[in-house]
Amino acid sequence: MTTPPIVLVPGFWLGAWAWDEVADILRAEGHDITAVTLPGLRSPDEDRARVRLADHVDAVCAAVYAAGAPVVLAVHSGAGVPGYAASDRIPQQIAAMVYVDSGPATGALDPDFAGDDLPLPSWEGLVADGNSIEGISEEQLATFRARALPQPGGAIRDAPVLTNQARLDVPTTVICTSATATQLQEWVGQGYAWIGGLAELRTVDYVDLPTGHWPMWSRPADLAATLSGIVRRYSVAVEPPYAGDETATLLGSLERQRRTLAWKCGGLGSEGMNARLGPSSLSLGGLLKHMALVEANTFSLKLNDHGLGQPWESVDFDVDPDWEFRTAAQDSPAELFALWRAAVARSREEVAQALAEGGMDRLSRREWPDGRVPTLRRLVADMVEEYARHVGHADLIRESVDGLTGEDPPPLP
Repeated sequence: MTTPPIVLVPGFWLGAWAWDEVADILRAEGHDITAVTLPGLRSPDEDRARVRLADHVDAVCAAVYAAGAPVVLAVHSGAGVPGYAASDRIPQQIAAMVYVDSGPATGALDPDFAGDDLPLPSWEGLVADGNSIEGISEEQLATFRARALPQPGGAIRDAPVLTNQARLDVPTTVICTSATATQLQEWVGQGYAWIGGLAELRTVDYVDLPTGHWPMWSRPADLAATLSGIVRRYSVAVEPPYAGDETATLLGSLERQRRTLAWKCGGLGSEGMNARLGPSSLSLGGLLKHMALVEANTFSLKLNDHGLGQPWESVDFDVDPDWEFRTAAQDSPAELFALWRAAVARSREEVAQALAEGGMDRLSRREWPDGRVPTLRRLVADMVEEYARHVGHADLIRESVDGLTGEDPPPLP
């Protein structure tokens, strides 16, 4: 059994960076974390006038799909609008929803908003609008002010499209920080659109976590513990969906292969990671380092033409084609896992970008040597095949080390 991945979406003016402290705590506990930066909030140079709510919904759905298994989707503040819309579009991919000082919005946050974007107001203005900054240090406020980007106007005035009744069965938790659960339920009765879904959802739990509107900064450890507790309720078998669509099935299969390889390589010291079987030069450490390279080559370089990154770009593979296999013995197990985990995390981001831009039909940014251009679908299928081949190698090597066999891996180490 494994806990589902967690996808974290910040509210107005924020990028994935807003979740850094919470995400670090959750990763240290073994959770699989993806934090999302929504369109229009990635760079000061983006054209925010062209960004609509539908773009935010697309980005959330892409991150959910890229996680490879049904997720716990945690949305903060204004991200409750695209978050609830995502649960309407792909409810089968969401194990549970969590609203952090937010709610499942059934209407636009401000249908009359006329600007291209909304810059971060003064602190006084935020507080006047009910956004408490309680518990946030001056240093944190300075970082917030320095890194905040204007919120795209389309995401403020557009109403979500809600047509799928299956969203009503997605288990939901509301973490109440700047207002209590009692206050929130009173507001539901008053018909506020930003929490309108709470009147229609079939399973809703409320958790009081008294602090300000940004608990990821004011009470990060407590917020992480609350999220961790919620996520552990939804432990699932490590399997792709039994009746999912193409995207969910392909990515779920890939995630199962990743988890299996990690399990076969986990819990060993350097001697075990360097063990070889018969005349073969393969080792578990070499396989793990090789798959970190394949992740970068497939999804960063081939799919999006973003480059391999380090350490790969410093290696002359024409001179030393087996560099990653040869040098794995020089790395500790912790270093090998850190390299591989970082490569997998980057791959999920690259895949999420491609899914948001065109789904499984999106073409790679790089041609093959013969001039053909593969789709994301083909690259994911190739990656499943690559992992499966090396999982077979790892099966034999690991059994020779300590007798471990089987195919029911725990969560990613």
